[in-house]
Amino acid sequence: MTMKITIVSSHGGPPEIGIAAKGKVFTASTSFEYVHQKANGAGTIALMSLILYPDLLEKFNREALLNGVQRDINCVTLLPPVPDASRPIFCVGKNYHDHVAEGARAGEAKDTPKSPIFFTKIASNAIGTDAPIISWRETAEIDYEAELVVILKKRVKNILPSQVKEAVFGYTLLNDVTARDLQRKHNQWFKGKNLDTFCPVGPWIVTADEIEWPPHLNLTLAVNGVKRQNLFTKDMIFDIAAVVSELSKGMTLEPGDMISTGTGAGCAFGMEKPEWLKPGDVVEIRSEGIGVLRNYVLEPRGESD
Repeated sequence: MTMKITIVSSHGGPPEIGIAAKGKVFTASTSFEYVHQKANGAGTIALMSLILYPDLLEKFNREALLNGVQRDINCVTLLPPVPDASRPIFCVGKNYHDHVAEGARAGEAKDTPKSPIFFTKIASNAIGTDAPIISWRETAEIDYEAELVVILKKRVKNILPSQVKEAVFGYTLLNDVTARDLQRKHNQWFKGKNLDTFCPVGPWIVTADEIEWPPHLNLTLAVNGVKRQNLFTKDMIFDIAAVVSELSKGMTLEPGDMISTGTGAGCAFGMEKPEWLKPGDVVEIRSEGIGVLRNYVLEPRGESD
């Protein structure tokens, strides 16, 4: 059943699971939550519950749209749709030929990777759409990367590429915000990609049945309305099936795991005169079939903030 699954907060209240449709967010009625709690001996419905139990997802969707609480989407806060913040977000570096080329112009290795390059982002760092990216004083070179994320619905290990489609729950967008100077300073990727707030995710999860397989999507990224990136997922060096299969070799992937699939050209570090993100900038990632992930850059803070 096709749907856009959100995590929202209304007027600073607790997170709620909702369904986005026609400019509205529909959350389940109190009675439905009560019935679920009595049946399962647990609290309110969690995103992971909907991923693990397709029947519950269908019931939740029907109940929310028919009898749930309806709010205008502009009147709620869209939180990051991360199923399990205790697990890392798995990421793939240099997965588009033109991004490899711009990296080479900036002094990085120019060879096309022979296997996916994996790293991780801290899931608990995730922020939702319209939340601020903090421009920490520790960096002067904040960059952006528009990426498609795939979310798994099954526990898999040593999965074949031909089996990956059946393990996919849905998709969302991610901005792999990166401090390029910290990447160089520490001689690896983790630190520069994991400062607090450097993980915008959203705006929601689109279930896999809404997007053709393999996904042929166009992602664009604009800064203050000026387009910087324009990438097509068909141009990945390693497609989603290859990425998930390779990552799963000898390593168990869990339901709810998020895998961000890399970015294309147009990053600031690849420019002749890099235009790094600065306070006041607004960054928007758009993709047909998914939506818009929008964030703004906040004034710097120091370690005492």
